[in-house]
Amino acid sequence: MTPRPSTHNPITKSYAIDQITDIEQLRKVAHRMWEALVACRAQGEHSFRVAVGDDTCEPCQAAIDGDPDAFGCDHHRTWQRLVDRGFGSV
Repeated sequence: MTPRPSTHNPITKSYAIDQITDIEQLRKVAHRMWEALVACRAQGEHSFRVAVGDDTCEPCQAAIDGDPDAFGCDHHRTWQRLVDRGFGSV
C-alpha cells in the first residue's frame, strides 16, 4: 500500500497521518489521540472547576496558585501523561 497524497505541510502531524499505510498503526494512533482528547478535556474541566471554587483539590489549587513544587493531583498527572502520549503518537 502506498501513502495517500497529502495537502498538508510535510513537517506536520497531519502529513504524517496521511503517510500511514498500516491500518493497525493508524488504529493505534487514533486511539491514543482520542484518549489524549478526552484526557485534555477532563484535565481542563477539573482545573477550571478548582480555579473557580466549584471543586476542592489541594494539590491542583497549589499548582494554580503558583507553588513551584506543586504539580497537581494524581488525576491531573495521569491526564497529562495521556495528553503527552497522544500528541506524540505520530
